[in-house]
Amino acid sequence: MNIVVDGHGGDYAPHEVLKGIYKFLKENPSDGTNIIVTGRKSELLKSYNKLFREFSDRVKIVDTEDIVDMHESPSIAIKRVKSSLMVGLDLVKKGEADAFVSAGNSGAIMAGALLRIGRIRGIHRPALAILMPSFGGINLLIDVGANVDSKPRNILEFAIMGSIYLKSIFGIERPTVGLLSNGEEETKGNRLILESHEVLKNSNLNFIGNIEGNDVLTGRANVVVCDGFVGNVLLKFGEGVVKNLYLLLKKEWRRNPLNFIGLIFLIPLLNRLRKTLDYAEYGGAPLLGIKKTCIISHGRSKARAIKNAIRVAKEFVQNKGIERIEEEIIKFKGDSRDE
Repeated sequence: MNIVVDGHGGDYAPHEVLKGIYKFLKENPSDGTNIIVTGRKSELLKSYNKLFREFSDRVKIVDTEDIVDMHESPSIAIKRVKSSLMVGLDLVKKGEADAFVSAGNSGAIMAGALLRIGRIRGIHRPALAILMPSFGGINLLIDVGANVDSKPRNILEFAIMGSIYLKSIFGIERPTVGLLSNGEEETKGNRLILESHEVLKNSNLNFIGNIEGNDVLTGRANVVVCDGFVGNVLLKFGEGVVKNLYLLLKKEWRRNPLNFIGLIFLIPLLNRLRKTLDYAEYGGAPLLGIKKTCIISHGRSKARAIKNAIRVAKEFVQNKGIERIEEEIIKFKGDSRDE
């Protein structure tokens, strides 16, 4: 298996990206996975040459002239055809690699993936899906940022892809689907939610109705479906909860060190909670709806997150995630010519 990693993707690239590749290869010495790094060769070799010394037989650099800035407009970014991002996507398109991983500009990655690789028949817009901690087991949130303006048909497709993902990868035969809203009643929500509720209710999905924000982590729904704007805000809020809780505890301890006596018993619990909510543990979010495996990591990803993103890409390819979505989408929507 060949996996392309964007060497210049992310706030801490290329050093942390290369360090993450090193960690992955170190932990998987004989799994047959090879890495193709796209980027400016001179910069990559200077940054973490330990990787290239120890794994010269499993790592290949594809030299590129350009990079995409983290805040660059997607419409501008996709014109940088010789960037590490676009060259990486081209390698996947040509079949020279099985998956693409990047912690770079998510809007540019999505636009580039649509342009270079294309979407699965029957899917109008791809969506980013991420596993969330849940007291009831596995919980998938979709969309978490690929689309900030969606239509009811997009919400339906997100729910279908999320259900297929959990069925194919985790063996959940009939995942429950909940629509994130500001109330459980059918009459609650904006126009998008009201129309999406009707569409989901009339689908073949295991739709349980609206769920509120306080139910996202209870496991009430295996698939929590929402517009990408709402999903991204919810995701970022979750990331900040434990971080700010730690800062609050630190502040209290400095104010009165005696408080530490009581807090010390909470440290193991807080560490477990932080690990559960840490995006680095999940590595990255699969861009579902694209014809090839594409994993988008958090822009602030460091080595551990990059390592786990490569692992997610490898597992998704091994489990034939794309092929299963293609097969199942036909069953849900029929063999439509609707592109």
